[in-house]
Order: sequence, then structure tokens, then C-alpha cells
Amino acid sequence: MVLDMLPLLDTRHKEQDITTSFVADLALQILCYVCEKERLLNQERATAGIAAAKAWGVVFGRPPKPVNPDFPKVLEMFERGEIS
Repeated sequence: MVLDMLPLLDTRHKEQDITTSFVADLALQILCYVCEKERLLNQERATAGIAAAKAWGVVFGRPPKPVNPDFPKVLEMFERGEIS
């Protein structure tokens, strides 16, 4: 779609009159609006997909790793400054 509009948006070889600049700016603003709407729709679809997956019981993220039994002792030593 954007590639079809390149001759309209290309202002390098035309006279730099106000109408040419206005049309190019207007076309770019419309394209920006369309892109922003599509981005928001993609975000909504992704959010809905994640919610649907969670409703089906899909678990996201890495599985939890078991904690070393010595961890509380090592953490206490770290907090006292005995180890780094």
C-alpha cells in the first residue's frame, strides 16, 4: 500500500509549492493514523489471546527451579556482609 503511494510522497523532484507539501504531509498523517490503529488492534488481539490461553490453563514463563536447601543460611551470610 505504501509503495503504491511513493510517487505521491516523493517531493524530491517536484516544485516545492505548498500544495505538494500539503498533500505529502496529509498522506503521511493518514498512513501514521492507519499504522497506529493497526498497532492498537494487534495489542488488543494479543491481550485477548493471552487471556484465552490462560483460561485454557496454559502456564506462561519458565518452570520454577528448586531452591537449594542451604539458601537461607547463605542469604543470611550475604546480608551480614560475610560473603559477596
